[in-house]
Amino acid sequence: MANTDNYIRRKGTTPNTSTVISSKVKIYAGTSATDQVGVIANFDPSESRSAEPVRGIGFGDQIAELVPGMTDAISISVGRTAQYLSNLFAAFGYKGGIQGMVRSLKHHRWPFDIKQEIVVSWLVENSGSVVDGYNRSSDSHDTGDNVTVTSSTVPGANAGEEITTTSKVVNGTAGNLHAIKTIYEGCWFTDFSTSYTSDTTIVQETGTIMCSDVYNDVANSVLPSELAGGNTDSGLNTAANTGSTSNRGTASLVT
Repeated sequence: MANTDNYIRRKGTTPNTSTVISSKVKIYAGTSATDQVGVIANFDPSESRSAEPVRGIGFGDQIAELVPGMTDAISISVGRTAQYLSNLFAAFGYKGGIQGMVRSLKHHRWPFDIKQEIVVSWLVENSGSVVDGYNRSSDSHDTGDNVTVTSSTVPGANAGEEITTTSKVVNGTAGNLHAIKTIYEGCWFTDFSTSYTSDTTIVQETGTIMCSDVYNDVANSVLPSELAGGNTDSGLNTAANTGSTSNRGTASLVT
């Protein structure tokens, strides 16, 4: 694990907004995805799947239904500033650069996992809007502000006691801020490049990562198998008659 006492690893404050900002996005990799990856310039997950139209002769130029195809593997483009003590391979768990012999994609023998956290702003935490899609962040997030609490605000606290935001009050209890957690499982690098240019001194490394699966943190009690089995409400459930859905979801069967 990286030395967090090093000045380059210092953590600053971030604004509290309702809009998601990149300084509140944390990427973890390495053994069991527990080490935060530093100096990331960009982290861009994307995925796609096709939808095949169903048509029938005698009904004109009309689509009866769109049938979703198989989902392609998730692709993540990542860019990072090269460090003497940690190159892009090493940042994601391989023994690359100064840490070992890994110099090429052909030296990668094992897949890795990535954890992404979008830390929820204290502005949103304080509104009481945190719901099931959130979980506690893996890390403390000190905004530099202290909060005066009372025994009625935090169970067991003394009236007038001051606590730092690393144990911020959340829904009446002390704890880390919430975060939207996403696990990218079974990942492999599929391309890698380094840029050395004369017009800038900073060396940038970029790569593309393909992932086998994606799901929310299992600590939130929704396992990948439950999602696959259709046992979890993902929204727009016509059978449950909740929320808004397409008119096509309630159409009668074609005979």
